[in-house]
Amino acid sequence: MGHTNSKLELEELKEQYKRNEQRATKENLILRQDIEKLKNYQVAQEKSVMERQLEQLKKQHAELENRLCQQQINHKEYQDHFIGYMGKILCKLVRATQEEKVLRKEHKQIEIEGIVYSIREYVSRGGFGEIYKGKNTKNHHTVTIKVLANSTVIQSQSNNEIQFLKLVQKIKLDNHPVFEYYGCKMSNDGIYIALELAHCDLYKLWLDMAAKGDFEKKLYFSTMIIMYALRTLIFLEKLNIIYGDIKPQNLVVVQMLD
Repeated sequence: MGHTNSKLELEELKEQYKRNEQRATKENLILRQDIEKLKNYQVAQEKSVMERQLEQLKKQHAELENRLCQQQINHKEYQDHFIGYMGKILCKLVRATQEEKVLRKEHKQIEIEGIVYSIREYVSRGGFGEIYKGKNTKNHHTVTIKVLANSTVIQSQSNNEIQFLKLVQKIKLDNHPVFEYYGCKMSNDGIYIALELAHCDLYKLWLDMAAKGDFEKKLYFSTMIIMYALRTLIFLEKLNIIYGDIKPQNLVVVQMLD
């Protein structure tokens, strides 16, 4: 009888252990599910925070971009106004110094690309030829006539110069940084190139006027020179052209017709 009771107690213990094990497994599963829900909630919270931060960054970027655009607009307006102001000063300086050294009078006419020019005055001699002041007999505009010796070497160099002038002539700009080209004629006695008239070079203009002015005048004039020189170099750089002879004598002043 005692042996039978022990056997029954053992069976009950086994059943109780089995039930406890099942309950523990179920509770463990519930705990895992709760942990997974908590992780998902944390991920969702972090994602929500990141999305809000991203939206805030986008908004800040848009505001910064708008401010930069407005600053660029304001800077361009100021730059255009300043350049215009400097141009007016330069025109006044040019009108105030129309002195030009003329060594001898000339009276000769030459036809260049269908236009007859009257060569009136010999102005100076350069490294490869002579410079004359001429007049278009059709519209009476005063021009520069550049006369070069018609040799093989100079002809090659002048062809390069003419091709360059024709190229930049096609680029339409206000206050063009390069001489306006009117035409060329090659003959046995020389190569004739008609160009926009330069009233004086920068070196002469500085000595005659700016160097004698007060500090404010020198500052304005120097700033204007730097701006226009850089504008010309940037223009040439965009054409893949390197200019290697920068000096005051090669920076000239041209008076606008108006």
